[in-house]
Amino acid sequence: MTNHSRPIMTTDDHERLQRLMTTLIGSRSPLADIVRRKVHAAAIVDPHQVSPDLVTSGRRVRFAVNDGGSEEHTLTWANDRRSHSSTLSLQQPLGIAMLGLRAGQSISLELSEQETTTLVVEDVLASLRATALRRTLYQPSLECLSRWEDDGGRPAAMNWPLAVHG
Repeated sequence: MTNHSRPIMTTDDHERLQRLMTTLIGSRSPLADIVRRKVHAAAIVDPHQVSPDLVTSGRRVRFAVNDGGSEEHTLTWANDRRSHSSTLSLQQPLGIAMLGLRAGQSISLELSEQETTTLVVEDVLASLRATALRRTLYQPSLECLSRWEDDGGRPAAMNWPLAVHG
């Protein structure tokens, strides 16, 4: 596996990768090699401080393999072979190879003695979490309350008399 810069990983992704590495102890598979190299080379950052162009779990990534056409998948730690075709498992060599790269970076990895694959990260799109936050409904009633304040800095509605029935 070759990459010209150090991968950057969130603490969460790094911990998951370390757990995966413990299950591969003694293995000489391409997956085990990629996992070991990523774990040892990674610069670790807080998940809340990553740039939007960094490949992390949960993000949607557009990439090309061996100068082929673009593919777009959401990276997930799930390893369910029946999962939706729009996801790519981070327990597979291509998923792990992308982890920690930025848009515009590429990586070459040996999948076997005869096969070397080059992967280019073209774009990193919104994460699942960011997409869900954007879909949150706008609530104008809360904005109204925050604008109408009394002299004490509290919403004026707090001073309205309430009647309790029952």
